[in-house]
Amino acid sequence: MDLQRIAYGLLVVIGTAVILSYTKAVLLPFVLAFMIWFLIRQVQQLMSKVRIGGKQVPLWLRGSLAFLTIFLTLGLVATLLMNNIKGVTELLPHYERNVLLIKEQLEGATGLNFGSLTGKLSKDLELGKLITLLVNALTGVLGDAVMVLIYVGFLMLEERHARAKFQALYSDGPKREKALAMLAHMDHALSQYVVLKTIVSLTTGGLSYIALRIIGVDFAFFWAFTIFILNYIPTIGSLLATVFPAFIAALQFASIGPALWVLGSVGVIQVIVGNIIDPRLMGSSLNVSGVVVILSLAFWGSIWGVTGMILSVPITVMLVIVLAQFDNTRWLAVLLSDKGKVNGATEQKA
Repeated sequence: MDLQRIAYGLLVVIGTAVILSYTKAVLLPFVLAFMIWFLIRQVQQLMSKVRIGGKQVPLWLRGSLAFLTIFLTLGLVATLLMNNIKGVTELLPHYERNVLLIKEQLEGATGLNFGSLTGKLSKDLELGKLITLLVNALTGVLGDAVMVLIYVGFLMLEERHARAKFQALYSDGPKREKALAMLAHMDHALSQYVVLKTIVSLTTGGLSYIALRIIGVDFAFFWAFTIFILNYIPTIGSLLATVFPAFIAALQFASIGPALWVLGSVGVIQVIVGNIIDPRLMGSSLNVSGVVVILSLAFWGSIWGVTGMILSVPITVMLVIVLAQFDNTRWLAVLLSDKGKVNGATEQKA
């Protein structure tokens, strides 16, 4: 019976992976829209604490203001990024020429021949190919942005009727209360993760921006934003966020020295934030095993790319909470958890 259950579980995982892979074009914009809608809800909750003339701001006005705040912020960031990307593409020929200078420095310092490596780098940095990739990426983002905007609008409209639908779905009182408690638990865990991780990533990106500006790295905002995004990716994100700006600094200055300064400064920021600030803020609230985080990262990354890596932890957290609510799947939640302890939906975490 246990072997049968494991076999069924494997079939479900494989089937789910195939479906998610083939429906990426539809599901990924919806998942992004859900995350934006979730952020809008967080802004709405903050606005609910504001009183005008002793009265709470109306719900429709809070929703409209939160919607505008989120999308104006995203629009501003997108504009800045597009301007920075344009500047980066204009400097690519300069970076290509500097590859040969870096090669000479490395060969002089180590006595090794880096001819084949620099040839490959020069080929990979070909301007025409990179511009084509950037244009295709921007076109894809803009296409997804329209779909995401539509999805967010419909999610906000459906939110008004969600409670009524939920009441109709569960006629049994105890079952309804259990389901509501589970949703509240998921909302609490997800909001805690999103808010705290955003604070940590903003801190890392902001400090890295200051460090890059001091060193004189071109388009510091672009690289700082890249660091901000990469910090949402568990484990490997912080590593890439340290190495990548250092590599760009080497190409810009045609020298290893500035690259080492970037590597050291951004690396120290990552170590301090990642090993001191992040654990104190996040604690053990996620309740997900480190091995599971890595496997989840690989799984979602193979299906949905970088976006899947960013979403891997929130998805896993919600999965553990849902699996813990049912007797037949509670054992799986225990395996996925950090220390083997899973709480019921009625036991909210502080």
